[in-house]
Amino acid sequence: MRLRRHPWAVSLAVTVAVLVVVELGFRVLGVPPFHPEDLLCELDAYRLVRTRAGLRLHGAPWNVAITTNRLGFRGRETTVAKPAGVFRVVALGDSSTFGVCVGDDETFCAMAEGLANSDARSGRRVEVINAGVIGYNTMQGLRALERVILPLRPDCVVVSFAVNDSAEGGQLRNYLGRHRPELEEFPPAVVTIRNVLWNHSAVCRWLLRDVFAGQAYLDRLREAGVKAGWKPGSSEEYRANLEEIVRVAHAHGAEVVFMPMPVRLKHTMFPLYEINYVILNRRDGRKALVYMDGVIAKTADPHERSAMWLAVARLREGMGDARGALDAYLTAMSLSDLFRDLRWGAYSYDNLMADLAGRLGVPLVNVLPAFYRRELSDNPPALYADGYHPGTLGHRIIAEALAATIRDLALRPKRRQGL
Repeated sequence: MRLRRHPWAVSLAVTVAVLVVVELGFRVLGVPPFHPEDLLCELDAYRLVRTRAGLRLHGAPWNVAITTNRLGFRGRETTVAKPAGVFRVVALGDSSTFGVCVGDDETFCAMAEGLANSDARSGRRVEVINAGVIGYNTMQGLRALERVILPLRPDCVVVSFAVNDSAEGGQLRNYLGRHRPELEEFPPAVVTIRNVLWNHSAVCRWLLRDVFAGQAYLDRLREAGVKAGWKPGSSEEYRANLEEIVRVAHAHGAEVVFMPMPVRLKHTMFPLYEINYVILNRRDGRKALVYMDGVIAKTADPHERSAMWLAVARLREGMGDARGALDAYLTAMSLSDLFRDLRWGAYSYDNLMADLAGRLGVPLVNVLPAFYRRELSDNPPALYADGYHPGTLGHRIIAEALAATIRDLALRPKRRQGL
């Protein structure tokens, strides 16, 4: 009789029982397949997502050790208050900065800290904090700087974004746009409840990601981005975000370093790249290059010119001219403005970062030539982990270049706030 009076209680009990059974099934069978972001990221009221704090993962998804501290940064524990005598560096970036596919001690942040501390001329210990978050773009980096990084009182902020800003599409950027409201996008209670469900239940993660986050939800995010003023593939937005990051950091007494991240040259969806030129002799190769130069000179469309320069790169590579091939590859990448391939767009945005560094007087750590020369010469497997992320050797190359810049900055007098 009581159950008839309260049918909602029966429905609730049955629903909970079904969810418990499905949850147990997911945990036992290991389904549905998770994405790396499922384990590493959670909702954030102001930045949309953030790295989960206190993680201790080893094995899946990349078969490496992944540790985050109580502040949500990758690596060992640190404090909000900066210890005396410490030159604190915070690296803002995306998955390449976070270090997907490499272990905690193999990220360029971890290695740069050790290399910088091997030189004691500055008299200060260097601390490098890895604030990279998977999927981040410059707008989220700016929000992280304002809310999370500035309380750490950094002496230097390393900025490394390109791939996610150059991607046409992507719900995070579409949602955030250029709109940066004073209040949080989500009520704190919603954030807390959603994160508890997401972090501790496979079935809830499946429901939130695959059932309730359908096409209609993504369309709403895109509409919000349009209202906020975001434009797909907008280099103006990228430049404006970088300028704002520099202004905010300098206003709080922190130096800024720009560091474009490399993307693999020899693995791309660009149509012409699959053409393999067989050079029978250098004479034929030179004739082909002369012909291509003539065609390029008559072509005005930048995308077509990019494709032709790519063909020149393949020709020169087939002739054994690694230096000429590299120049042609980079020319092709800098001309492509349609961003059909993410790597092409990323390199274009890397060029914008380098140009902006010169205009703003910001130190530039340019590791791109070192990567591309190695890729076109011996192309060691550890240079990249995949098409977009540095491997263990790649992180070592970045760390060595960054450590040299950090040592120089640590020797300078501290920047005064507002300058």
